Amino acid sequence: MSLLDRRSVLLLSGGALAAVAAGVAAANRTGPDAGGRTGADRPWLTGLSRTPAAGSVLTLSGPAGTQVLTRDGRGWTIADLDGYPAAEPRVAAVLADLAGLTVDAPRTADPGLHGLLGLADPRAGGPPEATATAVTLTGPDGRTVSALIGAPVPAAFGTGVYGRRPGEDRTYRLSGRLALPRHPLDWIDRRLIDRPPESVAALTLHPPGGGRPLRIERRDGRFVIPDLPPDRRVAERFRLSNTASWLERLEITGIRRDPLTGPGEDPRRPDAVFVLDGGLRVEAWRVDSRPADPDDLGWVRLRFHGPGAGPLTGRTDGYVFRFPRHKLERLRYTIADATAPDPG
Repeated sequence: MSLLDRRSVLLLSGGALAAVAAGVAAANRTGPDAGGRTGADRPWLTGLSRTPAAGSVLTLSGPAGTQVLTRDGRGWTIADLDGYPAAEPRVAAVLADLAGLTVDAPRTADPGLHGLLGLADPRAGGPPEATATAVTLTGPDGRTVSALIGAPVPAAFGTGVYGRRPGEDRTYRLSGRLALPRHPLDWIDRRLIDRPPESVAALTLHPPGGGRPLRIERRDGRFVIPDLPPDRRVAERFRLSNTASWLERLEITGIRRDPLTGPGEDPRRPDAVFVLDGGLRVEAWRVDSRPADPDDLGWVRLRFHGPGAGPLTGRTDGYVFRFPRHKLERLRYTIADATAPDPG
């Protein structure tokens, strides 16, 4: 490349950067109130209830898709998770943050600049690059309160986001904290249970397709296999504690309705049973897994019995779950996985 060519590229790059900077600056101009705070501390969304009545629907539509939550007599449920209950404090926090947004300053009313503030509408008819999240709360009477939430404001302006109301071109720089869930699972407490292996008194795993079960007990602070076959030995004791750690930091990665029809217990023998100190018993069944396919580890049905079972049953009854891959694989552990051949 000649010296002249390099100088031309530098000039063109500088011009492009200047154009972007000019666009961002234009997006933050509002005419006579440029740079001012004419709407400072004025609530932006009026009529938004922090405690909506039963029958209300909260909808979030963004680039990743649409989330729908419905409030019934018990609380909020998540449509994409087959009606699984949302964590009430999380929904309440989102509604409180939305209601708490105040106008820091009006910004551009030029639709061509909405995208620079992350406020292009992603719904039908929106441009492909639209990144705003459309939030709508519909009451049981059909009345709605809607907003488009865009990019975070620059740090120089404090904590806030850009916003505009659907059907309006005027945008606003808003003050307040707001973190909208991006995935249906963000509305729940993903950690189902957290019990360290030291709290497990005994466990039994039945391998897929039958065969000898793996039984592990905790004795004098150590995990042992009480019925260890004579031709096997425990070469790496950490494998036993790893198996007993299945209930430690058990995080939900997927939820759907239990395919069991009607109420009642699974008539099959559980695939795994954990007995904890204090008497809590956890039973697990593999659901819809195909043992011949190592990549399809299926779902898990859980039942809880004994002290402390009530809250856990309330979170799991009627649903099956996916967990991280290493957790699902651990439910398939066998004697061969936990031990080694005894050469003697």
